[in-house]
Amino acid sequence: MRVRRLAAGAILITLVILLITSSIVAAGCGGVPSTAKQEEKIQQETLQKGLDQVPPYRPEYFQSRQTINRYMERVDVPFKEWYCYLVADTGTIFGYFIFDAYPLSIGIGMTNPMQVDEHNDLVYPAPGIDGVYWAGADPSVHYSFDVLSGALTQWNVKYIMSDQPLNIDAPLFGVIKVHVEPEE
Repeated sequence: MRVRRLAAGAILITLVILLITSSIVAAGCGGVPSTAKQEEKIQQETLQKGLDQVPPYRPEYFQSRQTINRYMERVDVPFKEWYCYLVADTGTIFGYFIFDAYPLSIGIGMTNPMQVDEHNDLVYPAPGIDGVYWAGADPSVHYSFDVLSGALTQWNVKYIMSDQPLNIDAPLFGVIKVHVEPEE
């Protein structure tokens, strides 16, 4: 008899706990909204009011896309001449190069600079196509190739690029050819 009373008591306690837990869950789900839910509702209502009063402009001509396409059309021309005017910190243009390709930052590579280890959820620097690590390369350093000599040129100063010569009084930088006699 005593075992039956204990079992009945345990069942009663379990039912009371379930009833209390259900009440708490129901109050949380369907009861008074939390502060975060109230703020989210206010935010959504405010955004809708703004959208109703001031609908976003829908472009007709897509000038930004046209500008990007025009840029890509010019950059995509092989051996096109590019005029690169170097600018000193004072703002003075102190010379220019003519390149046969649009200059690139040394921060740009042919492969992804980061590697993902999916088993451990880690992301870490990956070696470049040349087998060395380039992650963190200074994006302000640029390079291209001199149109007249083919010389690789690299710089880290401000510059102005144009696909046409500009009316600027500055000297054309060139490559000096040096002939070195082999030692006997």
